Amino acid sequence: MNMKKNLLFVLGTAAILASCSNDETTNSREVIVPKSDVAVSLGAESNIAIEQTRAVVDKWAETPIYVWGLDKAEGADWTTTTSNLFSPASYVPGIVTNTTDNNGTVKLGNDGDLYFYPLSSDVNFSFYACSPAPTNPPSKAPNSVTVSYEVTGNKDILWGEAIAEDITVGNETYSGYNARYFRKEGRKPILKFEHKLTQLIFKGIKGDDSNTAAGDVKEVQIKNITVTTNKWVTLTVAGNKKGTLSASNNEKGEVPAYFGDETYATHGNVTLTSAGAEAGITMLLPAETGSYTANVTLDAIIDGTPQTQPAQIVPITFKDKSGNVLPFEAGKAYTVNLKVFGLRVVALDATLAPWENGGTIDQEVN
Repeated sequence: MNMKKNLLFVLGTAAILASCSNDETTNSREVIVPKSDVAVSLGAESNIAIEQTRAVVDKWAETPIYVWGLDKAEGADWTTTTSNLFSPASYVPGIVTNTTDNNGTVKLGNDGDLYFYPLSSDVNFSFYACSPAPTNPPSKAPNSVTVSYEVTGNKDILWGEAIAEDITVGNETYSGYNARYFRKEGRKPILKFEHKLTQLIFKGIKGDDSNTAAGDVKEVQIKNITVTTNKWVTLTVAGNKKGTLSASNNEKGEVPAYFGDETYATHGNVTLTSAGAEAGITMLLPAETGSYTANVTLDAIIDGTPQTQPAQIVPITFKDKSGNVLPFEAGKAYTVNLKVFGLRVVALDATLAPWENGGTIDQEVN
């Protein structure tokens, strides 16, 4: 998925499957009986990028995922063994590696692990996945699977699914992934992933001071950027609201901007440029209101010495050309241009006007 980039202009004032029987699923390192001759094989669609420790990459790179194989029948109880391809845990960890055509190959479990579709089962399975590994153990109900994450700013959150296309042979239709489906030349499942966060790309722009009042313009640098947002989110992996990411609670906190793995604390200050200096990237829960609150700290360089200014609260609002506020969307990257005008040395003159009659005030004193 190609991420659409939109421009924002913000003014600073100082100035981003399992071997199993009908009733049991076991890891392939254990005794497996019975099993089918069809091993689980998954792929992942290209044009999705995530890496555990970096905010932005451009290909699959040993990407960790969790995968569920669930009965697609309406009313299926996903807490039962027969409705889970990967029982008893219901999911298996995996890794997506890149191939020469940029599609990802999914490796399930540990080295040497193989997972098989049940030998004699008419359950039709669909696959669901998320990345990275959830912050807490997944929660499973009869008709939903959810996971929780902490929003850190430098870790993307992905959700994916693979739903089988129906195959009709004679008078029979095969409509889900199982051993019989693949014997009828069904296609390999390809997990199609989506980014679930919004990405903000900050640029630090030096304001034009040529038309301002006289005064000494001092160099200004960005010392830190954070965004106030929901810190804990819940992803519905499977169920009626599959693929939905929402706030887990009302707890909010400051999420920093990153330069790869580094925050401003280790990266250092950013000097403003007229073209726009790279000022960090962060990834956040999409703001349906169309607004975030950034906290921008500036350093004024005076006589070669940085003097930190009080943090400024800067609203980031996404508007269309007509001025209508639009929601920030998942899977889209927005460039936020922070335009900062140089601080000026305070210079004052004073004049004294003669006293004038200010009128009479009648005030009762009880």
